[in-house]
Amino acid sequence: MTQRLVTEYRQARIQLSMEQLSQFIAYASDPHIHLHIRVLDNGNQEFRFGTRWGEEVQLPFAWRDGYYVCELSCELVNVRLSNLIRRLFIAFHGTGLVLRTRGQLALHYTYRHGTVEQILECEQGHEQLIYTHQSDSRRLQKLYDAQTVEADIALTFGLIDTLLDRRNEEHPSTQLVDKELAFQLKRLLKLES
Repeated sequence: MTQRLVTEYRQARIQLSMEQLSQFIAYASDPHIHLHIRVLDNGNQEFRFGTRWGEEVQLPFAWRDGYYVCELSCELVNVRLSNLIRRLFIAFHGTGLVLRTRGQLALHYTYRHGTVEQILECEQGHEQLIYTHQSDSRRLQKLYDAQTVEADIALTFGLIDTLLDRRNEEHPSTQLVDKELAFQLKRLLKLES
């Protein structure tokens, strides 16, 4: 018997402005999924997505501090409904934990502002980190550091050239120049490695 993929949202959160809420409604259109919208007395709204097979999910949006906020915990089995909620969650920068389970295998996706931060595979009590998001700021810092090293290498080459010129010109102080030259050569080797 084949096992179905179950998608579970835990502590999931989507925050939308008034403009984004209308975009959310437009983006949520799917011919195989019907959408019912309820507007409540206090300005809150409830979106109910359902399939013809009876599976439903409710997304309650509460009006807080100028935003509609949906805090969601649900379990989905229908593939179309799961895909629609996942697309909405990513497109509107959802944050939370999403578990995808089939039998004994579970994948834990940690989302932050619509981006997967981490994927953890859990099978029979064993956890393995599959993916960790590398932020652009970390990559840019590494690139900057690499360019700093390149500049240090160029500066050290220039200093070594100057020391070699001084060594060839001055005979009495060659020991001091040789010590400095040895130091700069070691520094150059460290920088290049």
